[in-house]
Amino acid sequence: MSATDRPSSLLDKPDLMEAWINEAHAQRDSIVAEIFPTVPEYVRCITSSEVMYTFRPNALPYRNISFVELREALARHYDLQPNIGEIMEGLPDGRAGAVTPDEIATMILRSSNTRLSFQDGLLRMPHGRAIVIEEVLFARESLFCKVIGPSRAGDQIIYELLPMLWALAGVKRSWSEIEVYNQRVKYGTGTQVFLSDSGRGLLSAAFLKLLDDWCSQDGLASQMGARDVLADGKPPQGATVRFSLDELHLIFNRTAAVGISEETKLRIGVDARNERGTGIFTVGSELPFTEHLELVKTLLEPGLTPQKT
Repeated sequence: MSATDRPSSLLDKPDLMEAWINEAHAQRDSIVAEIFPTVPEYVRCITSSEVMYTFRPNALPYRNISFVELREALARHYDLQPNIGEIMEGLPDGRAGAVTPDEIATMILRSSNTRLSFQDGLLRMPHGRAIVIEEVLFARESLFCKVIGPSRAGDQIIYELLPMLWALAGVKRSWSEIEVYNQRVKYGTGTQVFLSDSGRGLLSAAFLKLLDDWCSQDGLASQMGARDVLADGKPPQGATVRFSLDELHLIFNRTAAVGISEETKLRIGVDARNERGTGIFTVGSELPFTEHLELVKTLLEPGLTPQKT
């Protein structure tokens, strides 16, 4: 009789972990197309996706888990490593040599203010493919995941990690059993796009005229910057000035009918200095991947200029 056929009450941790990873691999086999979706032509690449699930506290068995076993499982199955600097951060001065990072992390894991971060991992998929995991954060009532890929990859990691935590606690629980304790989900997605005319189309005609006036000879923009004391503190003469859109932030305040208010953000910005003025921007929203694509498409219309290099 195999481990997965035996009653759960007779399963030890190795059996539970084996059953868990087998189930995780079976799930990954069935969602390859969702993890590696066809990206529209107007999107150059996915820069990141963030997913955070908030649970009732009793859904997360931190106090029944060995940190060393958690660390080893995350390293073995996801190549994730603990953020040692963050673990040691709260240690009082002079105690650096008194306790090990594993001992400190164990105290954090079992405290009332759990917060442990793991970084630089991989969600390994069939056929040698993988999604980069930038961070997984275990908090008192939530799990956070940041990946270089679509939101579905972050979802899948959360779906796997919760049953893994319970397996490490010596209990067999599937995601469907734990899901009922999930209270809310929050998403964030970033994609790189090309905006025609270096993003000038996002600005009104009146504002563009004002900016052009500022950039003209002796305009206000030409007065900005350092002034030479030897030139009587005047700006350089004959300088040329041009502007480029670098960062645009929008804040949305949503108030529900029950009176709960929430603030969300939309960012359109340049991430690399050599991309300034090229029309390459990163668009970041607090939407899951599919809805984020709708936002980007609407943003680019009607002057949609697909470009991939």
